[in-house]
Amino acid sequence: MPTIFFWLSTISQMLIQPYFIFDGQDRPWFPGGYERSYGTGPSLLVQRFQELLNAFGFSWHTVGVSYI
Repeated sequence: MPTIFFWLSTISQMLIQPYFIFDGQDRPWFPGGYERSYGTGPSLLVQRFQELLNAFGFSWHTVGVSYI
């Protein structure tokens, strides 16, 4: 997490407005040909990352439908 915090801190000082997008519940099971196993909700790492984004005031969105 210190590395993520460092990069978010660096990005927050730039003259850009980042927008982060996360996979939702309907994400593809085989993106790029690789099988992934997910639980029913976002992982703890994703939840903590979203909390950091909120703390820095960054915008983020979770995709609700499959995009492939």
